[in-house]
Amino acid sequence: MYKLITLVIACLLYSILTVGQTLKLKSGEYDLSKYPELSAKELNENPYGIISFTQLPSSADKARLAAQGVQLMGYLPTNSFYASFTKLPSEEMIASFHIQHIVAIEESFKLSAMLVRNELPHWAFYGDTHVEIIAEYFANTPAEALVERLSQRGIQVIEHDEVNYTFLLRVPKNALAQIYQIPAFKYFETPNPPGEPENLPGRTSHRSNTLFSFADNGLKYRGDGVKVMMQDDGYIGPHIDFTGRTDQTDCNPCSTSPDDNHGDHV
Repeated sequence: MYKLITLVIACLLYSILTVGQTLKLKSGEYDLSKYPELSAKELNENPYGIISFTQLPSSADKARLAAQGVQLMGYLPTNSFYASFTKLPSEEMIASFHIQHIVAIEESFKLSAMLVRNELPHWAFYGDTHVEIIAEYFANTPAEALVERLSQRGIQVIEHDEVNYTFLLRVPKNALAQIYQIPAFKYFETPNPPGEPENLPGRTSHRSNTLFSFADNGLKYRGDGVKVMMQDDGYIGPHIDFTGRTDQTDCNPCSTSPDDNHGDHV
């Protein structure tokens, strides 16, 4: 009985001590105990890092951390956060907030699984020398300054999503390693593959299969001569499934603003 209790206590202690050590990212799992703790010298060059806890901080804890120079900026499993530092936490803070590790953001932490393997799909290439890549930056980074820095390196910003803090970048292939090192960026991935016509079985999911059934005794309504109006606040499109399948000659005047796209979803 004594041995069983001792074993249970040992397992509990191990569980407590290892919580916050495993970082689970799209590129894989990383044991934070195998990485050196962030140093003050590194912090002078790069204000961002990853901080892990044995116990998740409350909202009040986060506010207290921020007041002492540690701004938590996004959760990472398990029990970890991106963080912006103006100074490293003191030993007292580390104990008080149950901080387990504070490490630098390694290049592999920033990359998708494909980029870690250095696999670039054919649709990511732009000509023979450039690739297009999606880069997510930290929310407290001035976007204008980042665009200027990229421009100086010959990197073109194709799209900027200010809501999600991402750029679509056109990068010389031999400059990928350079942009991975820019501290303001937290994640990189390749763009989605180009759109293709889809929803071939959509008649089933929309229940139109009950109107035209292949059963001998089923309904045979084909919809010949029937027109369906689909409109809300602007022109329909440019989704590939609408291409060549809509007549919008009567949509006048219709909004051409990209923000007026609700009709696409009706």
